[in-house]
Amino acid sequence: MEGDDIKKNRCACKVLFPLYAALGKAEDVGRIWKVCEANPPHLMECLAAIEAWGKLGHVENAEEVFDNMLKTRKNLSSECYNALLKVYTNHKLLSKGKELAKRMSDAGCSIGPSTRDALVKLYVEAGELAKADSILQKVAQWNLVMPLYSSYMAMLDQYSKRGDIHNAEKIFHRMKADNVFPNKQMTAQLKAIDPFKKTHASELFD
Repeated sequence: MEGDDIKKNRCACKVLFPLYAALGKAEDVGRIWKVCEANPPHLMECLAAIEAWGKLGHVENAEEVFDNMLKTRKNLSSECYNALLKVYTNHKLLSKGKELAKRMSDAGCSIGPSTRDALVKLYVEAGELAKADSILQKVAQWNLVMPLYSSYMAMLDQYSKRGDIHNAEKIFHRMKADNVFPNKQMTAQLKAIDPFKKTHASELFD
């Protein structure tokens, strides 16, 4: 896929990042990034590199790519911040995620559904479900765009694992109120909570 000379096959770089990350080849990810870094890296290359470093667990390298974007580009979009925010979420780096979200807000970026989804998951992964829940409630109160389905599912999954029936039901009813309809995955999670095992899951969706 690289060809004889990756420098002449630059369009392959953004595809190679996730490939080498999936194979656990950090050296190759670094090598491809140096090729991109030698010339002004394209936006998609930067985003792919951040995701790749995050998948490999090299958070500092992901941060370096992001910092490079800050230095070379004006007015980064929320997509750029979200890429690093997801890395922090996956590695449960709550303080860094909160700091990045503040920087994002200070920079005037819109806090859209994808960003709120990442923030909800960040707090969920850190075990702060009350804070994650408050984000969803604020979204509803401010009449913002409806939270992503995955935001609800992340919270429901954690409540299910904890056996927290009360809060699991609250999330479920909030989803119904927001016209976010459950699927088979949600049914399975509800069944995982003991009291739900005593009912027919399909009845919950009437």
